[in-house]
Amino acid sequence: MRKGIPIPDLPAIYASDIAPDGTYVVLTGPGEVLNVDLETGATEVRVTVPDAPFDNLAFAEDGTLYLSSFLGPSITAVATVGTIRVINV
Repeated sequence: MRKGIPIPDLPAIYASDIAPDGTYVVLTGPGEVLNVDLETGATEVRVTVPDAPFDNLAFAEDGTLYLSSFLGPSITAVATVGTIRVINV
C-alpha cells in the first residue's frame, strides 16, 4: 500500500485531476493550478488563472483545461498554449 507524500505549504485544494500527459494537477483557491510530483511531493505552477475562485477542473483529451466557478454561469478554458477564454453558459 502506498502512503501519501506530505506536501509542505500547499494551499487548500479545491479540485484535482490527471492531465492527459499523466501529471497529477490540483486547483487551489487563489486560481493557481499546480502540477504535483507524486513521488517527491514537489509542486510547480502550471498556470495562474484570473477571476478566481474556481470550484472544479477537468481536462479535455487535447490538454485544454476547463475550470468552473460557483460565482457565475461560466466555464474558463485554458488552452495548452496558455490562452484563456471565458465561455458563458
